Amino acid sequence: MFQAELILRLVIACVCGIFIGYERKSHAKAAGVRTHAVVACASAMMMILSKYAYMDVLEMDLYGQLVKIDPSRIASGVVSGIGFLGAGLIFINEKTVIGLTTAAGVWATCGIGMALGAGLYIIGIAAALLLLLMQIVLHNFPKEKAPTPVSASSPLHEVLAALETQLESQTQQQEGKTVYTITVTASNPEPEEATMVQV
Repeated sequence: MFQAELILRLVIACVCGIFIGYERKSHAKAAGVRTHAVVACASAMMMILSKYAYMDVLEMDLYGQLVKIDPSRIASGVVSGIGFLGAGLIFINEKTVIGLTTAAGVWATCGIGMALGAGLYIIGIAAALLLLLMQIVLHNFPKEKAPTPVSASSPLHEVLAALETQLESQTQQQEGKTVYTITVTASNPEPEEATMVQV
């Protein structure tokens, strides 16, 4: 019966990992359903091992002394080991850091698995629900400002008006990047005098 409860802990940890991973996968992040489920399940298993794997050793009497162990050693190893997995999810692209939230989510999923492995069902499930809530609600907060096109009262417009030219600007989003298209046309241009500049 006790083994069945331990299996239940693994299953609950795995289910929490699946939900967290699904939320990350729906935003096309590197670590998805399988990664989070494996992290949660494995950390729950490590916590179960940390608490219960050495019960038979504790009852042994070696050379007249009882064996003493530190049950937190495996758990502390899990916490440090998960850092290596999280570090592999963080990338720096130019001046932008990508993957911090996913790495933090994997780290938190590890903690959730450990809590469930230790038998702290309410704490583990509550943490999983809070993590999901934060990931969903705060995903686009604060929202990025849309780039503003060049206004008609800008100094560039004034210079072009003095040169009897017309300026048209357009802003588009393509593959996650902002593309600015500026077209400058003289009022009575010869065909070769019309210029289009794309930045």
